[in-house]
Amino acid sequence: EPPSILKSIFHDASGHDALLAAWIASNSRDDEIANKEATRELVKLVRARLGLELSEGAPLAKLRAVTLRYVLAGEFRSDLSCAPPTSLDGVPKPPKDAVSAVRDLAQRLRTGFAGTYAALADQVEEELGLRDAKLPAGALGAIDTFRFEERALLRHAGDLIASSRFDEALKLVAEREHSFWLDRDVGRKSQWEAARRMAELGISATQVRTAVLKTSGDAAAWLAAYTANDGWYLVDQAQRRLETWVANLDEEPDERPLGVVRRAYEDACQVMAEGFTKAIVKAGWTIAGALHQTRIFSEVVTARPKPVAYFLVDAMRFEMGVELAKRLPRT
Repeated sequence: EPPSILKSIFHDASGHDALLAAWIASNSRDDEIANKEATRELVKLVRARLGLELSEGAPLAKLRAVTLRYVLAGEFRSDLSCAPPTSLDGVPKPPKDAVSAVRDLAQRLRTGFAGTYAALADQVEEELGLRDAKLPAGALGAIDTFRFEERALLRHAGDLIASSRFDEALKLVAEREHSFWLDRDVGRKSQWEAARRMAELGISATQVRTAVLKTSGDAAAWLAAYTANDGWYLVDQAQRRLETWVANLDEEPDERPLGVVRRAYEDACQVMAEGFTKAIVKAGWTIAGALHQTRIFSEVVTARPKPVAYFLVDAMRFEMGVELAKRLPRT
């Protein structure tokens, strides 16, 4: 091969993909490419690496715009599990043997030129009218290419929660919570964390309600079921984790999924309260084997080394006590 003019221009780029990424991300070397007549070599490189036919006579700015649109649309297409929107009809589709190179180049742009990539992707998204595209959110694959994908998928997670499909929502969040857009936007990442906590509360509330409705033992059995290591108290913990998180968000999540999990929690609490009340009334308001509050000092504290420190806490829920106990040092 003849000596590469492009390599002398992009001397700080290691490899063809790094060279293409640097050219797409910035026009700072366009004058040098034109003056040294390296456009033809650039067009050949794009054809060889990406399978895209460019016109040698077109301005470098147009060649860059066409290549960028081709790369991002190609990655987006390859992630879809449905027919692509018609707005992509005007963008050539990469041949099968070039799809991997297209995806690698898009990823290189995100990792090596993150700030520039965000602006470029938003521009292409607007040009192709993708924000208004009618696509089933479940058909979106990875959500790194365009910003609208992340928002569409989070709405889909909310719809799943609102339909009480909590397991599906939790799986969706776990699979998609790490993406280019979320790693750059703490506010959006917080919204995904809220969706996770909503799904977790929905799952816990459903499980507890089912278990409670099957419980028919005495008051001691109810107490044991609530306080076990994997007991019913965990639904209270999930509720507190969600409400604490939501209270600190700059923007409250969608009301529909939030309302559904709150009602699920209230329903679980209601059946627990009714069942336990009946059991403890029947037991004469005492639970055999349970340590009574009035016996704590004589049976627990007096045998301890002195001095003794007391934590007097008003109205602490059991699950909060468990968490506090786990945080205190063993000594």
